[in-house]
Amino acid sequence: MKRSRNAIPFFLRGNYCTGALGLFAAGTLSAVGAVFAQQGQAETLTIESDVTLSQSAFLEIKLNGSAPAQFDQLVVQGPLSLGGELRVQLLADFVPNPSDTFEIVEAESLSGTFSNDVNGRIVLADGGRSMQISYSATGVTLSDFLDPNFLFGNGFED
Repeated sequence: MKRSRNAIPFFLRGNYCTGALGLFAAGTLSAVGAVFAQQGQAETLTIESDVTLSQSAFLEIKLNGSAPAQFDQLVVQGPLSLGGELRVQLLADFVPNPSDTFEIVEAESLSGTFSNDVNGRIVLADGGRSMQISYSATGVTLSDFLDPNFLFGNGFED
């Protein structure tokens, strides 16, 4: 990671970081009780700094299609330490195919997991559907969309 100057650590407490923007800091961005959420259409938030998401923070990701420009992404040009919750929301009438994959986080390096990761799955904001979550050394990917209402209540026998 490039660092051309020293800076005081950047702390974000109880605020929203919204919109199509990039945050630039030479220190560490710490999100304590904060929300990284994109407003409106799917967008990419790029942060040129180290990022730490505390247990009280959450990252909100919207999916509106399977092409990269149709879902939110967090890009961290430094180390990312995950904590807190991942909230995934489907926009409009979009329903992912089980084979669709979404690279929602990219970082120079990655540590930690989201607190609502239960046995490798994240429950979507609607409370019933879920997706598999996978962590690599440099990113987070969602895949394997599952809608239990479709499997057990709309056309398939129990």
